[in-house]
Amino acid sequence: MKKCNRCKENKEYSEFYPSKDSKDGLNYMCKSCRKKDANAWNSANKEKIRLRDKNFQKQRRLQRHNISQEKFNEILQKQNSKCPICLNKLNIDIPKGIAIDHDHGCCSGSYSCGLCVRGLLCNSCNLAIGQLKDNPEYLKRAITYIDKGYH
Repeated sequence: MKKCNRCKENKEYSEFYPSKDSKDGLNYMCKSCRKKDANAWNSANKEKIRLRDKNFQKQRRLQRHNISQEKFNEILQKQNSKCPICLNKLNIDIPKGIAIDHDHGCCSGSYSCGLCVRGLLCNSCNLAIGQLKDNPEYLKRAITYIDKGYH
């Protein structure tokens, strides 16, 4: 049995999370008190959590494409913060608001070596060229179809 420092109740060892920092290898608070504390902190710090998650997502995406924040900013500046296809302003405030486009002929899948990054696109344009498999012939046929129709 162990006494929780928060609720002061004696509880079974299984009611405590492990901890490397304590002599007995268990946390000083029981699981239910830890959960209450965590929920209270999360409720009081929603903005901190949102910013932390947003920054984590941005960093992770840059790492997956092997580019630095400086390289990302350089590309964004060269494009005047606009999608080069639809010319709409790219929203850098939304973590998934900008797609880092790369040549799938070099690096297939969702990750790139960093050398084949072509630019930054809005998600709609990125999905469109992705659906057409980055194939220029498909894109040309799509243009012809839109201009003339099938008949």
